[in-house]
Amino acid sequence: MTNTPSNDFYVVGIGASAGGLDALEKFFSNAPSDSDMAYVVIQHLSPDYKSLMADLLAKRTEMPVHVAEDGVTVEPNHVYLIPPKQSITIFHRKLFLTDRETGQLYLPIDIFFQSLAEDVEEKAIGVILSGTGSDGARGLRAIKEKGGLAIVQDERSAKFDGMPRSAIATNLVDYILLPEQIAHEIINYVQHPCLASDPAIKRIISPDDDSISKIFALLRSSSGVDFTFYKQNTMMRRIERRMGIKQINTLSDYVHLLYQTPAEVNTLYREFLIGVTHFFRDPEAFDIIKKEVIPAIFQNKKRGDSIRVWVAGCSTGEEAYSIAILLTEYMETTGHHMDVKVFATDLDKNALDFAGKGIYPESIAEDITVDNLQNYFIKSGETYVVTRRVREMVIFAQQNITTDPPFSKVDLITCRNLLIYFQPVLQKKVISAFQFGLNQDGFLFLGSSETIGESEDFFQSVSSKWKTYQYKGGFRPNLEDNRLSHPPMPYSPTSVGRRYNAAREDWRIIDGIQRGVFEAFLPATVVVDENMDVVYIAGDTDAYLRLPSGGLFTANILKQAREGLSVPLSTALHKVFKEQQEVLYRNIHLEGASESNMIDLKAKPFTEPASRQKMAFIQFAPATQEPVTYEGAVSSVQTFDINGGRATADSRPRTRAAIHARKFTSNRGRVGNIQ
Repeated sequence: MTNTPSNDFYVVGIGASAGGLDALEKFFSNAPSDSDMAYVVIQHLSPDYKSLMADLLAKRTEMPVHVAEDGVTVEPNHVYLIPPKQSITIFHRKLFLTDRETGQLYLPIDIFFQSLAEDVEEKAIGVILSGTGSDGARGLRAIKEKGGLAIVQDERSAKFDGMPRSAIATNLVDYILLPEQIAHEIINYVQHPCLASDPAIKRIISPDDDSISKIFALLRSSSGVDFTFYKQNTMMRRIERRMGIKQINTLSDYVHLLYQTPAEVNTLYREFLIGVTHFFRDPEAFDIIKKEVIPAIFQNKKRGDSIRVWVAGCSTGEEAYSIAILLTEYMETTGHHMDVKVFATDLDKNALDFAGKGIYPESIAEDITVDNLQNYFIKSGETYVVTRRVREMVIFAQQNITTDPPFSKVDLITCRNLLIYFQPVLQKKVISAFQFGLNQDGFLFLGSSETIGESEDFFQSVSSKWKTYQYKGGFRPNLEDNRLSHPPMPYSPTSVGRRYNAAREDWRIIDGIQRGVFEAFLPATVVVDENMDVVYIAGDTDAYLRLPSGGLFTANILKQAREGLSVPLSTALHKVFKEQQEVLYRNIHLEGASESNMIDLKAKPFTEPASRQKMAFIQFAPATQEPVTYEGAVSSVQTFDINGGRATADSRPRTRAAIHARKFTSNRGRVGNIQ
């Protein structure tokens, strides 16, 4: 094997439980003794049982097998075993032991894997073998986030498949193999020219290579996401990982594989999105949110107001639920109940699907206080389910934070450990979007290694250590990049005139004026695409549409329509898209509504100029008012009463009043500009 530098070798963590001895023996029987890797075996051991594991494994390998001692430095080509009644971690490639606490959930594999990921990062390899429960699944996520390798025993070969199934369910596993195959694949991986520890072998991919641009173009075509301005070193390492796993030596060959294999494009896309999160990550930081931020938000509210929170880059939902739990706890403690919505967004639809279910492995007990676990979770077998009252507070939606419109009127934005993956140009765009979305005196909560950069003049620090800020107002857009996250202006700012310089520099003022115009003079207006998905909202639509009470956000307008409105709305939209003509329905009687609250509905076809995508304007107005119409004739006017049928059509011509709506971004399934 190669001569690995003493501080640059791979460390393989192997987790096993019930039925794991047979798998461990097969693994080490096929592991070379000169691999230049260290092996740490974490097995669930009975505290009252004397383990014979060291003697048994010594018969299967020529490598020295040790029961780990506190403070021992790991060395390549050695095997270390966890002692009974102990938990084990690694720091600076030294093993440290702590006594197992009785009466608490024992998750030694997760504990070690997480420390391994932090200590050796991309040199970490996690292996899950036979066992019951879910120990190790969360640790594998930490290893993958740091660029390491995740391998799981094929569940069909495991005597107990609980741990393998839980690990596979994360959708983060690189290999699913028989125990006797695992060592061979590890060797192939670590010896790959892009990943080898030996500098004489290692080949670094140049980010200037044209193949990189082709890869980013493929990803953009497949997912709609442009990774060009993400941190290049991070992207390169993850491309190198995939090349090592697929055993491809040149970047051009990997590009060829991507062109031929759409599944690999999807896998690489998911690799780029991997992030680590867990409940109440950094408890001291969440203590600040609990004691300083949330009380301040409620203090500034009056009866009838609502509270809006945006969790950007929510991944599998733990942070969004953590915030929702703190808000619920505050309301239950103080009796100050309000309408609270937590909008949780991410690019990764798989992660959002997982988050929306609110079901987590029992290992979350490590991160949550006993009181919170009892009050806001329900134990179900080997999982915990978020209670309904918390789950209904959180709305999950797919969103590209760098291109899609931001939420507005937000009291708290949390975006932790996402900006670190962006180059400065994207960081500034995202911070600009946050400023646009925050209410004055709203709060911003970032990761501990992230900053607000050049926007520090607009924020007051609440906690410098835990990067918590309060917005002072005075929004200023990032003029260096005209592709801001929020919708562009409906006219060129230079046409406004000298008198409005302040407004031109403060897009919040312009947005407020424009929103005021909509609310004062125009009925509520919604734009949908051919899939019936909402891509833009202007004005107050609360009387006609409703946000879901929790779970995964649906952009479909028919599912948002209030009771009694979905039938005429569906009928109108199908007619508009099929015949490309305007439709006006009068006197729609909503179930439970009084006669005086009857509404009119108008739908009009529209083609978005840039994409040429067919869309429809929808306008709602009380039936007592003459709806604002457009230049030309409306094709049909009908009375639409769900309970009483329809009257005959009235095709009288009607005059239009021009409406200048803001340009919007249309992305199916993504968040529009929800006012």
